[in-house]
Amino acid sequence: NMNIIRMLYSPDSGIIFSKPRFILLPGEALDLVNRPTATPEEILAIFSDFDNWPLKQHEFYFQEADYRMSPLYASRLAAFAISGLTNQFSSRRKDYDFFADSSASRQLAKQIIEAFQTDVLEAQARFVIVHIPTQKPLRDLLKEKPLEYQDLLDTLASQYHVSTPPLSSCIKLKPILLTTCLPRRATTIQPSAIVPSPRRSPPTS
Repeated sequence: NMNIIRMLYSPDSGIIFSKPRFILLPGEALDLVNRPTATPEEILAIFSDFDNWPLKQHEFYFQEADYRMSPLYASRLAAFAISGLTNQFSSRRKDYDFFADSSASRQLAKQIIEAFQTDVLEAQARFVIVHIPTQKPLRDLLKEKPLEYQDLLDTLASQYHVSTPPLSSCIKLKPILLTTCLPRRATTIQPSAIVPSPRRSPPTS
């Protein structure tokens, strides 16, 4: 929920697309930006003049330091190696706790879920949050480690109906096979509204 352009969130993906993003306005009202989404051609134009892009402030994963010139870049081999290692193996935004109670990401998630619930109840349907762990949480469960977002999950469970699919079959698998055990995205199943689990490195919608 914190990014717009996929390549800034996951540079190694090679995906030149963007998505809409909810932002919080004063008074915790939601607004949707980048709608309609920028085309690949428009994204190239955005990158060519990024400082003047009106939505720059809402692109959470853009860090100016990542794009500063380095003397090492004078060597194409060194530049290739540094870029590859940085993109593939570095955690994104290590300095930020996405699930902290006071974090902007958690507050945004709270407002999005409340908006989903309102829409579902207005349609006279039942609102359900389905918790579908992604790769890293599944590995943590396999190792019997606490989930990084357990506090958030507990908070949601105290306010909404939260359903977690059975994981017994997944727990018996090796971590390398966990990616095929459960779907990586939630899909909408009427009449319930499905909300994907929070993730530090999740794919964009």
